[in-house]
Amino acid sequence: MMSIVPVLTPDQLGPRNSSNCLRLAVETWFPHLFWVRATSQNAPLTMTGPMIEISKILAKKLNRSCIEYVWSGDGTFFGVRHDNGSWDGLTGLLARNLTEMTGVPITIEHSRLEVVEFSQTLFVDSWNLAYKRPELQSDISGFVKPFTMLLWSLIAAIMIAVFAGLFFVEYRHKKLRTCKWYPSGDSVRLLSGLWLLMALIISTLYRSNLKAMLILPKIVLPFNNIQELVRSDIPLHVAQGSTLSRQIQNSLPGTSLHAIKNYPNQILSSDPLQVFADTLKGRNAVFVEALSILYGLHTTFAARRKCELYLGEEHFSTVVGQTLATPKGSPIKDQIDFIYRDNRSDLHLYA
Repeated sequence: MMSIVPVLTPDQLGPRNSSNCLRLAVETWFPHLFWVRATSQNAPLTMTGPMIEISKILAKKLNRSCIEYVWSGDGTFFGVRHDNGSWDGLTGLLARNLTEMTGVPITIEHSRLEVVEFSQTLFVDSWNLAYKRPELQSDISGFVKPFTMLLWSLIAAIMIAVFAGLFFVEYRHKKLRTCKWYPSGDSVRLLSGLWLLMALIISTLYRSNLKAMLILPKIVLPFNNIQELVRSDIPLHVAQGSTLSRQIQNSLPGTSLHAIKNYPNQILSSDPLQVFADTLKGRNAVFVEALSILYGLHTTFAARRKCELYLGEEHFSTVVGQTLATPKGSPIKDQIDFIYRDNRSDLHLYA
Protein backbone atom coordinates (compact mmCIF):
# COMPACT_ATOMS: atom_id res chain seq x y z
CA MET A 1 0.00 0.00 0.00
CA MET A 2 1.35 3.45 -0.94
CA SER A 3 2.04 6.03 1.76
CA ILE A 4 -0.26 9.03 2.31
CA VAL A 5 1.48 12.31 3.15
CA PRO A 6 0.24 15.78 4.18
CA VAL A 7 0.64 18.67 1.75
CA LEU A 8 1.40 22.28 2.66
CA THR A 9 0.68 25.53 0.85
CA PRO A 10 3.23 28.39 0.61
CA ASP A 11 1.61 30.38 3.44
CA GLN A 12 2.07 27.39 5.78
CA LEU A 13 5.83 27.16 5.28
CA GLY A 14 8.27 28.03 8.03
CA PRO A 15 11.84 29.34 7.65
CA ARG A 16 14.05 27.20 5.41
CA ASN A 17 16.77 26.81 8.06
CA SER A 18 14.36 25.75 10.79
CA SER A 19 14.55 22.04 9.90
CA ASN A 20 16.46 19.50 7.90
CA CYS A 21 13.45 18.68 5.76
CA LEU A 22 13.59 18.24 2.00
CA ARG A 23 11.02 20.57 0.45
CA LEU A 24 9.39 19.27 -2.70
CA ALA A 25 7.07 21.10 -5.09
CA VAL A 26 4.19 18.78 -5.95
CA GLU A 27 1.16 18.69 -8.20
CA THR A 28 -1.37 15.98 -8.86
CA TRP A 29 -0.36 14.09 -12.00
CA PHE A 30 -1.31 10.51 -12.80
CA PRO A 31 0.18 8.05 -12.08
CA HIS A 32 2.95 9.79 -10.11
CA LEU A 33 0.97 11.71 -7.49
CA PHE A 34 -2.70 12.27 -6.82
CA TRP A 35 -4.92 13.69 -4.12
CA VAL A 36 -6.52 11.57 -1.42
CA ARG A 37 -10.22 12.28 -1.00
CA ALA A 38 -10.84 14.39 2.11
CA THR A 39 -12.97 12.81 4.85
CA SER A 40 -14.25 16.18 6.08
CA GLN A 41 -14.34 19.80 4.96
CA ASN A 42 -11.54 20.86 7.31
CA ALA A 43 -9.35 17.81 6.70
CA PRO A 44 -5.73 18.58 5.71
CA LEU A 45 -4.60 18.12 2.12
CA THR A 46 -3.01 14.73 1.52
CA MET A 47 -1.45 12.99 -1.48
CA THR A 48 -0.30 9.52 -2.42
CA GLY A 49 1.43 7.85 -5.34
CA PRO A 50 4.67 6.09 -6.31
CA MET A 51 6.66 9.34 -6.21
CA ILE A 52 6.20 9.40 -2.42
CA GLU A 53 8.38 6.30 -2.16
CA ILE A 54 10.89 7.75 -4.64
CA SER A 55 11.14 10.96 -2.61
CA LYS A 56 11.81 8.95 0.56
CA ILE A 57 14.75 7.25 -1.13
CA LEU A 58 16.10 10.62 -2.32
CA ALA A 59 15.69 12.18 1.14
CA LYS A 60 17.55 9.29 2.75
CA LYS A 61 20.40 9.56 0.24
CA LEU A 62 20.57 13.33 0.84
CA ASN A 63 20.71 12.80 4.62
CA ARG A 64 17.44 14.65 5.18
CA SER A 65 15.41 13.80 8.26
CA CYS A 66 11.98 14.60 6.83
CA ILE A 67 10.12 15.74 3.71
CA GLU A 68 7.74 18.67 3.20
CA TYR A 69 5.42 18.49 0.21
CA VAL A 70 4.36 21.92 -1.04
CA TRP A 71 1.49 22.68 -3.43
CA SER A 72 1.14 26.10 -5.07
CA GLY A 73 -2.66 26.09 -4.88
CA ASP A 74 -2.99 28.83 -7.53
CA GLY A 75 -4.76 26.65 -10.09
CA THR A 76 -2.11 26.95 -12.78
CA PHE A 77 -0.87 23.38 -12.40
CA PHE A 78 2.76 23.15 -13.59
CA GLY A 79 2.97 26.90 -14.03
CA VAL A 80 2.42 29.70 -16.52
CA ARG A 81 5.09 32.22 -17.49
CA HIS A 82 3.99 35.87 -17.34
CA ASP A 83 5.21 38.72 -19.51
CA ASN A 84 7.49 40.03 -16.75
CA GLY A 85 9.33 36.68 -16.66
CA SER A 86 7.78 35.45 -13.42
CA TRP A 87 6.20 32.03 -13.03
CA ASP A 88 3.40 30.64 -10.94
CA GLY A 89 2.29 27.07 -10.27
CA LEU A 90 4.80 24.33 -9.60
CA THR A 91 7.54 26.07 -11.59
CA GLY A 92 6.93 29.25 -9.60
CA LEU A 93 7.66 27.44 -6.32
CA LEU A 94 11.11 26.59 -7.67
CA ALA A 95 11.71 30.03 -9.22
CA ARG A 96 11.01 31.74 -5.87
CA ASN A 97 13.21 29.19 -4.02
CA LEU A 98 10.30 28.08 -1.85
CA THR A 99 11.16 24.45 -2.62
CA GLU A 100 14.36 22.58 -3.39
CA MET A 101 13.13 20.32 -6.18
CA THR A 102 10.01 18.87 -7.75
CA GLY A 103 8.38 15.85 -6.20
CA VAL A 104 6.78 14.83 -9.50
CA PRO A 105 8.31 14.42 -12.98
CA ILE A 106 7.87 17.36 -15.35
CA THR A 107 8.57 17.73 -19.05
CA ILE A 108 11.92 19.11 -20.16
CA GLU A 109 11.08 22.45 -21.78
CA HIS A 110 13.26 25.30 -23.05
CA SER A 111 11.19 28.10 -21.47
CA ARG A 112 11.56 26.59 -18.00
CA LEU A 113 15.36 26.64 -18.29
CA GLU A 114 15.26 30.35 -17.43
CA VAL A 115 14.43 29.55 -13.80
CA VAL A 116 15.06 25.82 -13.23
CA GLU A 117 17.56 23.09 -14.01
CA PHE A 118 16.62 19.56 -15.00
CA SER A 119 18.10 16.37 -13.63
CA GLN A 120 18.89 13.32 -15.70
CA THR A 121 15.91 12.06 -17.68
CA LEU A 122 13.88 9.55 -15.71
CA PHE A 123 11.88 8.25 -18.69
CA VAL A 124 10.44 9.35 -22.02
CA ASP A 125 6.80 9.56 -22.95
CA SER A 126 4.51 10.77 -25.73
CA TRP A 127 1.26 12.73 -25.94
CA ASN A 128 -1.92 11.06 -27.03
CA LEU A 129 -5.68 11.54 -27.33
CA ALA A 130 -8.11 9.49 -25.25
CA TYR A 131 -11.89 9.27 -25.14
CA LYS A 132 -14.65 7.04 -23.83
CA ARG A 133 -14.79 3.79 -25.78
CA PRO A 134 -18.15 3.49 -27.61
CA GLU A 135 -20.42 0.62 -26.61
CA LEU A 136 -22.65 -1.53 -28.77
CA GLN A 137 -26.27 -0.40 -28.49
CA SER A 138 -29.53 -1.35 -30.18
CA ASP A 139 -30.09 0.55 -33.42
CA ILE A 140 -33.65 0.82 -34.74
CA SER A 141 -32.29 1.86 -38.14
CA GLY A 142 -29.94 -1.12 -38.33
CA PHE A 143 -31.95 -2.81 -41.10
CA VAL A 144 -30.76 -0.17 -43.59
CA LYS A 145 -27.10 -0.34 -42.50
CA PRO A 146 -26.04 -3.29 -44.74
CA PHE A 147 -26.06 -0.88 -47.70
CA THR A 148 -24.87 2.71 -47.90
CA MET A 149 -27.28 5.52 -48.72
CA LEU A 150 -25.73 5.79 -52.19
CA LEU A 151 -26.46 2.13 -52.89
CA TRP A 152 -30.04 2.44 -51.58
CA SER A 153 -30.51 5.44 -53.86
CA LEU A 154 -29.20 3.49 -56.86
CA ILE A 155 -31.56 0.57 -56.07
CA ALA A 156 -34.51 2.98 -55.86
CA ALA A 157 -33.48 4.58 -59.17
CA ILE A 158 -33.18 1.15 -60.83
CA MET A 159 -36.64 0.14 -59.56
CA ILE A 160 -38.16 3.30 -60.96
CA ALA A 161 -36.35 2.77 -64.27
CA VAL A 162 -37.47 -0.88 -64.54
CA PHE A 163 -41.11 -0.13 -63.78
CA ALA A 164 -41.05 2.82 -66.18
CA GLY A 165 -39.50 0.56 -68.85
CA LEU A 166 -42.11 -2.18 -68.31
CA PHE A 167 -44.95 0.33 -68.54
CA PHE A 168 -43.45 1.91 -71.66
CA VAL A 169 -42.96 -1.44 -73.43
CA GLU A 170 -46.45 -2.65 -72.51
CA TYR A 171 -47.95 0.61 -73.65
CA ARG A 172 -46.06 0.59 -76.95
CA HIS A 173 -47.08 -2.96 -77.81
CA LYS A 174 -50.63 -2.47 -76.52
CA LYS A 175 -50.54 -5.86 -74.86
CA LEU A 176 -51.85 -4.94 -71.45
CA ARG A 177 -53.89 -7.80 -70.10
CA THR A 178 -56.26 -8.25 -67.18
CA CYS A 179 -53.46 -9.74 -65.05
CA LYS A 180 -50.97 -6.90 -64.94
CA TRP A 181 -48.35 -8.94 -63.15
CA TYR A 182 -48.03 -11.50 -65.94
CA PRO A 183 -45.34 -10.31 -68.39
CA SER A 184 -46.25 -10.52 -72.05
CA GLY A 185 -44.05 -9.94 -75.07
CA ASP A 186 -40.37 -10.70 -75.45
CA SER A 187 -39.20 -7.22 -74.34
CA VAL A 188 -41.34 -7.30 -71.21
CA ARG A 189 -40.19 -10.82 -70.35
CA LEU A 190 -36.55 -9.77 -70.85
CA LEU A 191 -36.90 -6.74 -68.58
CA SER A 192 -38.80 -8.76 -65.96
CA GLY A 193 -36.17 -11.50 -66.01
CA LEU A 194 -33.31 -9.04 -65.62
CA TRP A 195 -35.10 -7.34 -62.72
CA LEU A 196 -35.78 -10.67 -60.97
CA LEU A 197 -32.11 -11.67 -61.40
CA MET A 198 -30.98 -8.31 -60.04
CA ALA A 199 -33.41 -8.57 -57.11
CA LEU A 200 -32.02 -12.03 -56.29
CA ILE A 201 -28.45 -10.71 -56.27
CA ILE A 202 -29.35 -7.64 -54.19
CA SER A 203 -31.35 -9.65 -51.63
CA THR A 204 -28.51 -12.18 -51.31
CA LEU A 205 -25.98 -9.41 -50.70
CA TYR A 206 -28.32 -7.73 -48.23
CA ARG A 207 -28.80 -10.92 -46.19
CA SER A 208 -25.04 -11.59 -46.21
CA ASN A 209 -24.16 -8.09 -45.04
CA LEU A 210 -26.87 -8.08 -42.39
CA LYS A 211 -25.73 -11.45 -41.06
CA ALA A 212 -22.11 -10.22 -40.94
CA MET A 213 -23.18 -7.13 -38.97
CA LEU A 214 -25.03 -9.29 -36.44
CA ILE A 215 -22.22 -11.84 -36.06
CA LEU A 216 -19.31 -9.36 -35.91
CA PRO A 217 -20.62 -5.87 -35.12
CA LYS A 218 -18.27 -2.97 -35.84
CA ILE A 219 -17.75 -0.17 -33.34
CA VAL A 220 -17.35 3.21 -35.03
CA LEU A 221 -14.91 5.44 -33.13
CA PRO A 222 -15.87 9.14 -32.84
CA PHE A 223 -12.33 10.16 -33.85
CA ASN A 224 -8.87 8.66 -34.30
CA ASN A 225 -6.69 11.74 -34.80
CA ILE A 226 -6.74 15.49 -34.28
CA GLN A 227 -8.38 16.28 -37.63
CA GLU A 228 -11.30 13.96 -36.89
CA LEU A 229 -11.57 15.34 -33.35
CA VAL A 230 -11.84 18.91 -34.60
CA ARG A 231 -14.64 17.89 -36.97
CA SER A 232 -16.49 16.06 -34.17
CA ASP A 233 -16.90 19.16 -31.90
CA ILE A 234 -16.13 17.02 -28.81
CA PRO A 235 -14.68 19.19 -25.96
CA LEU A 236 -10.95 18.63 -25.49
CA HIS A 237 -9.13 19.08 -22.16
CA VAL A 238 -5.44 20.04 -22.04
CA ALA A 239 -3.56 20.47 -18.76
CA GLN A 240 -3.21 24.09 -17.66
CA GLY A 241 0.41 25.25 -17.57
CA SER A 242 1.70 22.11 -19.28
CA THR A 243 4.36 21.93 -21.97
CA LEU A 244 1.73 20.63 -24.36
CA SER A 245 -0.51 23.67 -23.81
CA ARG A 246 2.41 26.00 -24.68
CA GLN A 247 3.33 23.96 -27.74
CA ILE A 248 -0.25 24.24 -28.93
CA GLN A 249 -0.20 28.03 -28.48
CA ASN A 250 3.15 28.31 -30.31
CA SER A 251 2.28 25.84 -33.08
CA LEU A 252 2.78 26.80 -36.72
CA PRO A 253 -0.08 27.00 -39.25
CA GLY A 254 -0.63 23.76 -41.13
CA THR A 255 0.43 21.52 -38.22
CA SER A 256 -1.84 19.17 -36.28
CA LEU A 257 -1.37 21.10 -33.04
CA HIS A 258 -2.35 24.35 -34.77
CA ALA A 259 -5.75 22.80 -35.50
CA ILE A 260 -6.26 22.47 -31.73
CA LYS A 261 -5.11 26.07 -31.17
CA ASN A 262 -8.05 27.30 -33.25
CA TYR A 263 -10.44 24.69 -31.86
CA PRO A 264 -13.25 26.52 -30.00
CA ASN A 265 -13.93 23.51 -27.74
CA GLN A 266 -10.42 23.38 -26.27
CA ILE A 267 -10.47 23.68 -22.46
CA LEU A 268 -7.45 24.29 -20.21
CA SER A 269 -7.97 22.29 -17.02
CA SER A 270 -6.23 22.07 -13.64
CA ASP A 271 -8.24 19.24 -12.05
CA PRO A 272 -7.10 15.87 -13.49
CA LEU A 273 -9.49 13.87 -11.30
CA GLN A 274 -12.55 15.71 -12.61
CA VAL A 275 -11.28 15.61 -16.19
CA PHE A 276 -10.69 11.87 -15.96
CA ALA A 277 -14.18 11.30 -14.50
CA ASP A 278 -15.77 13.40 -17.27
CA THR A 279 -13.76 11.51 -19.92
CA LEU A 280 -15.11 8.19 -18.63
CA LYS A 281 -18.63 9.60 -18.97
CA GLY A 282 -17.99 10.72 -22.55
CA ARG A 283 -18.32 14.44 -21.76
CA ASN A 284 -14.91 15.34 -23.17
CA ALA A 285 -11.72 13.98 -24.69
CA VAL A 286 -8.30 14.44 -23.09
CA PHE A 287 -4.88 15.17 -24.58
CA VAL A 288 -2.12 14.13 -22.14
CA GLU A 289 0.95 11.93 -21.72
CA ALA A 290 0.42 8.32 -22.79
CA LEU A 291 1.56 7.05 -19.37
CA SER A 292 -1.31 8.91 -17.68
CA ILE A 293 -3.79 7.37 -20.12
CA LEU A 294 -2.39 3.89 -19.56
CA TYR A 295 -2.76 4.40 -15.82
CA GLY A 296 -6.40 5.33 -16.36
CA LEU A 297 -6.94 2.25 -18.50
CA HIS A 298 -5.37 0.06 -15.81
CA THR A 299 -7.36 1.46 -12.89
CA THR A 300 -10.72 1.39 -14.66
CA PHE A 301 -10.20 -2.13 -15.98
CA ALA A 302 -9.12 -3.35 -12.53
CA ALA A 303 -12.24 -1.84 -10.96
CA ARG A 304 -14.87 -2.57 -13.64
CA ARG A 305 -13.36 -5.47 -15.60
CA LYS A 306 -13.85 -3.74 -18.92
CA CYS A 307 -11.95 -1.27 -21.07
CA GLU A 308 -13.72 2.09 -21.03
CA LEU A 309 -11.17 4.26 -22.85
CA TYR A 310 -9.50 4.14 -26.22
CA LEU A 311 -6.40 5.89 -27.54
CA GLY A 312 -6.10 7.67 -30.85
CA GLU A 313 -3.71 6.07 -33.33
CA GLU A 314 -1.74 9.30 -33.78
CA HIS A 315 1.16 9.94 -31.36
CA PHE A 316 2.80 13.33 -30.86
CA SER A 317 6.41 14.05 -29.88
CA THR A 318 7.28 10.46 -29.11
CA VAL A 319 10.39 11.59 -27.18
CA VAL A 320 9.00 13.71 -24.34
CA GLY A 321 11.64 13.67 -21.59
CA GLN A 322 10.32 13.50 -18.04
CA THR A 323 12.65 14.57 -15.25
CA LEU A 324 12.94 16.23 -11.84
CA ALA A 325 13.75 19.94 -11.60
CA THR A 326 15.60 22.16 -9.13
CA PRO A 327 15.96 25.96 -8.82
CA LYS A 328 18.55 27.59 -11.07
CA GLY A 329 22.03 27.13 -9.61
CA SER A 330 20.90 24.75 -6.86
CA PRO A 331 23.70 22.52 -5.48
CA ILE A 332 21.23 19.69 -4.99
CA LYS A 333 20.96 19.09 -8.74
CA ASP A 334 24.35 17.34 -9.05
CA GLN A 335 23.58 15.26 -5.98
CA ILE A 336 20.31 14.08 -7.49
CA ASP A 337 22.04 13.08 -10.72
CA PHE A 338 24.67 11.15 -8.77
CA ILE A 339 22.02 9.41 -6.67
CA TYR A 340 20.06 8.45 -9.76
CA ARG A 341 23.12 7.06 -11.57
CA ASP A 342 24.29 5.18 -8.50
CA ASN A 343 20.91 3.81 -7.38
CA ARG A 344 19.00 2.79 -10.50
CA SER A 345 18.00 -0.50 -8.87
CA ASP A 346 16.40 1.35 -5.93
CA LEU A 347 14.66 3.78 -8.27
CA HIS A 348 13.27 0.95 -10.38
CA LEU A 349 9.86 2.58 -10.73
CA TYR A 350 11.27 4.97 -13.34
CA ALA A 351 14.63 3.46 -14.29
